[in-house]
Amino acid sequence: MCLLSAIVAGVFILIAAQGLPQLPENLDQLVNTTPTVIYDSEGRILQSLGGREAVGLERISPYFLKAIMAAEDKNFYRHHGVDKIAILRSIYVGIFTSRRIAGGSTITQQLAKNLFFSFDRSLTRKLREMLIAVQIEAQFSKEEILQAYCNQIPFGSRANGIERAARAYFGIPASDLSLAQAALLAGLPNSPSRLNPFVHPLNAQARQHAILRLMLKKGFITPEELSTAEAEVLQYKSTYSSVKGEWFADRVIEECEGRFGKEAVYFGGLKIYTTLRPRLQAYAEAAVKAGVDNLNTRLNTDSLQGALIAVSPLSGAVWAHVGGVDYGISQFDRAVDAKRRPGSGFKPFLYYTAIDKYGYNPATVVLDSIFTTPVQGALDWTVANYEREYFGPVILKFALSKSLNTVAARIVTNIDAAAVAATAKKWGIKSELQPNLSIALGTSAVSPLEMASAFSVIATEGLYYEPYFIERVESLRGETLYEHFISGRRVADQVSIYLLLDMMKEVLKSGTAASARTWGFSYPAAGKTGTTDDYVDSWFTGFTPSLCASAWVGFDLERAMKEGGTGITGASGALPIWVDFMKKSTAEEPPQDFTLPIGVKFVSLDIKTGMLSEGAGSMMTALREETEVEAERDSVTAEEKKKG
Repeated sequence: MCLLSAIVAGVFILIAAQGLPQLPENLDQLVNTTPTVIYDSEGRILQSLGGREAVGLERISPYFLKAIMAAEDKNFYRHHGVDKIAILRSIYVGIFTSRRIAGGSTITQQLAKNLFFSFDRSLTRKLREMLIAVQIEAQFSKEEILQAYCNQIPFGSRANGIERAARAYFGIPASDLSLAQAALLAGLPNSPSRLNPFVHPLNAQARQHAILRLMLKKGFITPEELSTAEAEVLQYKSTYSSVKGEWFADRVIEECEGRFGKEAVYFGGLKIYTTLRPRLQAYAEAAVKAGVDNLNTRLNTDSLQGALIAVSPLSGAVWAHVGGVDYGISQFDRAVDAKRRPGSGFKPFLYYTAIDKYGYNPATVVLDSIFTTPVQGALDWTVANYEREYFGPVILKFALSKSLNTVAARIVTNIDAAAVAATAKKWGIKSELQPNLSIALGTSAVSPLEMASAFSVIATEGLYYEPYFIERVESLRGETLYEHFISGRRVADQVSIYLLLDMMKEVLKSGTAASARTWGFSYPAAGKTGTTDDYVDSWFTGFTPSLCASAWVGFDLERAMKEGGTGITGASGALPIWVDFMKKSTAEEPPQDFTLPIGVKFVSLDIKTGMLSEGAGSMMTALREETEVEAERDSVTAEEKKKG
């Protein structure tokens, strides 16, 4: 078997050696690869993953040099470019199994990948990589190889090379890295997106600790140094200023890493064409900063955060994406990665389910008063309205516009909470949802991207389009490697969802978001405010026929937002940000209302009784054509009728 493997290996090596590229005279030329370029929707460069700040080994912390060898190539100074055991393993895997060739690359082999790039992960490519590595070792010293490697490896966050990485994550030069900092950075090249400490701190810390223990095992550090490094609390601080679309670009890079591999992203010279609209992105960034700055002043703090994401309801394209106030301070993406409770912002899923599956309609009368119901195996569930104001019997449209908690609580006890969760899932909510009674009040955490995507279903009157960031990816030679094709699917009944849409338009007309109109936003729109217990989260998600955006404000470490004794609600926190963004984004578009489907009629109803009325206390309401409305009726709630 060994003889057979050796013969086969010899044949493959001879084949692979044909047409090997010529090595440059200076290894620095290996570092100057063609950059991968990310473009916005107008063809402008959003970000270029190229350019490095090369430094000599004397300007790199010795801790990092030891850490990167422990992480990537513990026998770097003992081999001649390849790991002989890895060669035989690769040959065996490539010939006798169907698995892809991966792993086992030395530092020199990883450096060799930059001399020729291919998406091919075949045995032939692996062997060519090994042969070039042997040539590199024969022509250059170990120090030259290690220096070139440290200056070209990707660390994420726009940082290629150790000098830029040290400044991007810690705001210091590479020469000043501590053991703890060096070990963390040495772990990032393995998976720059998944291990980014700004976004996935626990993943990064686990990898850091693993590398520290490898360094101890190898004898690179002492047990005392290990203890000191593991006890060090790292403070992240980037010296790079924020530019437009950073969180969006990070999302694009992460997706491409998963689709093509990190070598392709950082060394493949890809051209990535995205959905980002620069004008809308500028409006979104300005709106989040202005809105959060205003709230910080009101609350006498400087640590509030905000997020806004905007999508096209008609395609799912992400047009604007802001994950925080300042990317240079915090790269955590609150628009996609943060999961926060939406509060009353979740009620549209409840109301649609009640209308579409359980016989409710916008004219159904439900009692608004403090509500208590027993819960098996737990304390009784008691629900009150935020403002402690109660209206008695009211129609559903009025209840949603005023975000009456007690009405939502009564509805969910009469229907199946699991059906509400199922509606949200069909509309694009991917986070875990707890199908209990409190789902009606938005107690399961979600992201702004999920909310914007799901509310787009209402804007399109029942069609769901998966949100996406990338239109097309091309190789260095112009070949199309990936292209997004728009495909929607119907996830809601057109008439049922239009009834919900009409109810949500009232939110901006006379409900909890009516201030949007007084602030000058007059475009036809619908939406829903959201405020969580003790004013921890402030939300507003709303849409026009062509644009849907979700805004969120809160503290990263969840705590109440209160100004004196007054809490920051969805209407006073997130809504101003949404209005600022939407006013500018729709300024150049002619007003366009939502399409009225066949099978809908409008009647003017008394908000207390649900009977026909055109006087004070009435509300124009959309209903199914077949829905009968009484000209006169007793003031009896649907709940009371059910009991009686």
